[in-house]
Amino acid sequence: MITESPHSSAIKGIVNIGNTCYINAILQCLNSCSLFRDALLEMMSANSMQYNGTMAMEVSVLLKGLKEKKTIDPLRIVSMLSNKFYYSN
Repeated sequence: MITESPHSSAIKGIVNIGNTCYINAILQCLNSCSLFRDALLEMMSANSMQYNGTMAMEVSVLLKGLKEKKTIDPLRIVSMLSNKFYYSN
């Protein structure tokens, strides 16, 4: 979920929801790789229907929000990872 901060001068980025600091750090690293970020955003905009509901789409939404300097809640990504790795066994 991407939201506008009520304070324009507030620091924006990924919200820590519980114990997500490691996931947030990885997402920040992916965001700092401009070639990766721009390629993913371009791929998602060209083929959005094909990737709807995938981790790639969720990461691209998050990276787009960071690029637009918005506050981002990583809950959908955390839920997808949890469902994949916690409930797969």
